[in-house]
Amino acid sequence: MLKYLIVFTAALISGALFTFLLARASRRYKILRAEDIPLVGGLGIGLAFVFSSGLSIFTFDLSVAKVLAVVSASLCMLFFGVIDDLKELSVVQKFLAQSFCAILLISFGIKTNIMYFGFWGNAMITFFWIVGI
Repeated sequence: MLKYLIVFTAALISGALFTFLLARASRRYKILRAEDIPLVGGLGIGLAFVFSSGLSIFTFDLSVAKVLAVVSASLCMLFFGVIDDLKELSVVQKFLAQSFCAILLISFGIKTNIMYFGFWGNAMITFFWIVGI
């Protein structure tokens, strides 16, 4: 239980810290803003996710390859989110970006594992789950 609390607390504190520091830098250097509102909240949360994922590798002795696969797909989604903040993407472009990230994750071997559906059924469930989220 203590391990979960450590990773949760690290994610919470680093998320608040990264978001605060990025918002401050955004205001100071006038970057990543829309009408004087910083667009860096997602970046702060993304950095906290990467940090806490790295911490969880050591805390829970997780597979580095699987964590890197999830982090890679998440960073890809974050990249498209920043692009969407800067230049409003169309619904089709957003769907294609999300589909690309979901397929990337599935290609790394991260998918549901429901015994009755086989590889393709599990891949489809994973795809719709990720795009749906």
